[in-house]
Amino acid sequence: MRKVKCDNSQPQCSNCRMSDLSCVYATALKRRGPKPRGTYHAPDIVPGPRPLPEAAVPMPWGPPEPSPVLTRCNRCLADSSLFTVPSTSEYSGAMLDHCGPLARLKAELSTALAGQSLESLVTECIDVYMKLLFPLMPIVHELTLRSNTSSILCDNGGNVSTPSHPSPGDNINGENSMDFSSMAKLRLATLITAVCAESALVLPAELFPKGPLLGEPFLRASRSLLRSFSEQDIERPVATSVIVRYFHSNCLHAAGKTRLSWYAIGEAIRLAQDMQLYSETSLQGLDEVETQLRRSIFWQLFTGDKSSAVLNSRPITLCEVLGPAKFTTMELSLEDTHLMDHTSEHNTVEFEQRLNVGFNLCQRLWTRAAHLLLQLRASLANLECSERDAVLSWGEESSIMQAYVAFSTALDDLPSWLQQPNSVILAGSTTTQEYQRRCFWSQRANLYVSFHCLRMIVLQRFAECNLSGLLGFTDKPALLGLRITDIAQDMIKVIQEAPFESIQVNGEPCVEKIRQIGASLLQIAHDTENQSIATRAKTDFAYLLDVLARLDSKASDSLAT
Repeated sequence: MRKVKCDNSQPQCSNCRMSDLSCVYATALKRRGPKPRGTYHAPDIVPGPRPLPEAAVPMPWGPPEPSPVLTRCNRCLADSSLFTVPSTSEYSGAMLDHCGPLARLKAELSTALAGQSLESLVTECIDVYMKLLFPLMPIVHELTLRSNTSSILCDNGGNVSTPSHPSPGDNINGENSMDFSSMAKLRLATLITAVCAESALVLPAELFPKGPLLGEPFLRASRSLLRSFSEQDIERPVATSVIVRYFHSNCLHAAGKTRLSWYAIGEAIRLAQDMQLYSETSLQGLDEVETQLRRSIFWQLFTGDKSSAVLNSRPITLCEVLGPAKFTTMELSLEDTHLMDHTSEHNTVEFEQRLNVGFNLCQRLWTRAAHLLLQLRASLANLECSERDAVLSWGEESSIMQAYVAFSTALDDLPSWLQQPNSVILAGSTTTQEYQRRCFWSQRANLYVSFHCLRMIVLQRFAECNLSGLLGFTDKPALLGLRITDIAQDMIKVIQEAPFESIQVNGEPCVEKIRQIGASLLQIAHDTENQSIATRAKTDFAYLLDVLARLDSKASDSLAT
């Protein structure tokens, strides 16, 4: 017989009570051993078991037959509220009550910005995003953000508005499912807080003075909300699933957390691949808003992937050569004008069409640059000699030269509103014209700063292989240095001509491109023996260093040292 300790509870010990047996353990205590404990009186058990919620763990195959032992255990567990398991819908709803991330967000912001409601702060962040960041990242549906701000933030206790473009992933059935309102509400809350974090963290305080106070709280709230339903979101992803993770990556990068940013963008890219956003057929059957959002976020990720590969030597992830199929997703067309609120005086259909043209030009520029560098890499991979002694075949040289010409002429056919935004004739009031010109300047600065940075990187990559002659340049180090200073002066001219605000809104990606040029100038100033070239490089470097300091970037500190 197994010995069992008795806890001396009255009138029946715990073990006997659990086994539904009569307590007959009455052996006298021995003199040796520990002293007997005081008499313990068990608390009264609340009569009447409280059943588990029916939706806690739905099992489509039906519940198993309970055994007598499990029945007694379940009766004991049901008597304690500590073991009550909330349903998935109850849990998701709890994330939006006063104990969830939004309540903590309200508490943080009420301390920092007393007297202003959360709803008014969110509206202000959305206004800033649409005015300054939407031209560069047209990946939100303005009406969805604005129409759901009040209900999502629980200011009026109302329910979330049914989106005008219901996403297929919002209607989830099956195990651990959420109802439509819970899933839609969580996704919208996560997106709205992510948009606010993007506006606050990416833009400098000069353009958004409240940003430093709002950025971190909104980012924490958005990431916390995403964690509360991330599994369901990954199982049934929609455009918002990718967009939110892209915003989180941008915010983390702006906050200096580059490694976390890299992992966040990786998750967004994997979701895009899983959704097959590279294929036009994956967009069939979707409504026009969801289609445009998926198309836009795919090309946004595509450009970001190429930028990371070219500027930071990251491996290319979204690549046709390495991918499962050819990329067939089309660019934004003139008919893709479903994201802006056209009831606003500033946001005409023609204005959104023009923004789409600038967005497409950016994707083409990075596509051609990446294609040229991949052509060079593929040609070198076929050689048995070292890269410094590369000798290409006539066919390889011809392919590379064609790719270089395509890249060099990528911005030759720029539309008038991007060539000279201040000179183009626009419709509407003076306020509307200023609003739209500001957006065109942001796109123009992005295009030309990227173009000149890519020109320099392409020249350096070919020079490393003694192939700069293939591009029409000499291999002499001094003359190559002179050519790089020419490119740097072209970039400086772009920065001087543009309103400085248009450089600021381009954020850390623009800073990184300027830093790349500055680092090359610094190397030329130290290495070249030609004093004229060295002086020129130092002068241009000093100017770019001042620009980086004005942009309030951490890159300027590392470059100065």
